[in-house]
Amino acid sequence: MKEVSVKSVLKEMINYWNEEFVNYPLSVRLVEEKLLLHKDHIKSYAYINDDNEFVSAIILKRCLQGDVLTGYISFIFVKKEYRKQGIGTKMVNDALDIFKKLNLPRVWLGCDYGCLYSGLFIDNNEESHKFFLNRGFIFDHNTHNLILSKRIKFDKSLSGEYKYQLLSEDLREEFLKFVLSNFS
Repeated sequence: MKEVSVKSVLKEMINYWNEEFVNYPLSVRLVEEKLLLHKDHIKSYAYINDDNEFVSAIILKRCLQGDVLTGYISFIFVKKEYRKQGIGTKMVNDALDIFKKLNLPRVWLGCDYGCLYSGLFIDNNEESHKFFLNRGFIFDHNTHNLILSKRIKFDKSLSGEYKYQLLSEDLREEFLKFVLSNFS
């Protein structure tokens, strides 16, 4: 296996993820915005096989939580056919070494402060949950993302000074600039 950048296998990684976790879809924009380009990103890498096909990936971040600088395993994914071969264990051990070198005394998993499917590792994936428990992680608390399963119908009778409209594609860039300049 060969180590490469996550960016170089991003689309392939996302395709495999989306096949397995249909209810938790990823996109290039989401992974870049919440993980790879995030201000607290530390390191990310992926493994490919001898045929240059995606095998696994890990993305690490750090953030001050209270008064403790905390390391986050923000994303880890091993393609199904490569599981139970020590790849995930190696990646977790490497992550713990990186956090130790950076003097990050606490490591969190499955509760990413960027809200990227925080409950997935425990709630919907028994195999993953056991994997991390067997490597010394402990269950601390539940965090959950709530996903609305039905479309919102807007009440057109709203009164007062508020206005709303559905965002059209031609206003998308203007809206994103507004959000990025006013919310961080």
